Amino acid sequence: MTVHAWKILGVLVFLFLCSRDVIADDFKMLSKFGNWSLSSSQNEKFLAVQELTNRLAVTCSDGMRTYIVYLKVIDPESVSWDDGRKAGYFRFTAWADAGAPRDFQFLVGPEQPHMAQVLVSLNPEITGANQDFWRLLKSARTNFSYSTAAATFSFDTTDLQSALQRFEDVCAKIIPAPYKPPAENPGSGFWFGR
Repeated sequence: MTVHAWKILGVLVFLFLCSRDVIADDFKMLSKFGNWSLSSSQNEKFLAVQELTNRLAVTCSDGMRTYIVYLKVIDPESVSWDDGRKAGYFRFTAWADAGAPRDFQFLVGPEQPHMAQVLVSLNPEITGANQDFWRLLKSARTNFSYSTAAATFSFDTTDLQSALQRFEDVCAKIIPAPYKPPAENPGSGFWFGR
């Protein structure tokens, strides 16, 4: 396994340990934004925005150039196993305010079957459903909803934009500078700090 792969694995294990009910008890609250809180680990190397009912959280750490979005699995029947990838996926539809609904899927690990998660890369060159979800979440002015065939849940997002802006500002200070690929091979490398 490469050094980069070990770094990624280490951060994911750290994030799992810190996120048993999404956010660990040893966090200190930095700010409160209506139904949303911004918290930091004691060493200020891990940051989270969390909805007060523990159904949604977004985290960043000093180990990777990604955000991790955690979403409560509201319908266990909507989690399906993918034999090819050897992973479970929570499939759902989400929308912001009165906008058009979009389909998404988040990874569900066996050690945390009640929470689904997805990595959102901060590399502007990477596009896809994960980044689309992040943009959708950030665009919610008053309401963000997600649903399956059996259940729907909605969040009051009146203060979410302020919370996410503060989150991004603080994360920018703790996340390492982006990896710059060698000039002779500009398409190679990870977008993680070294």
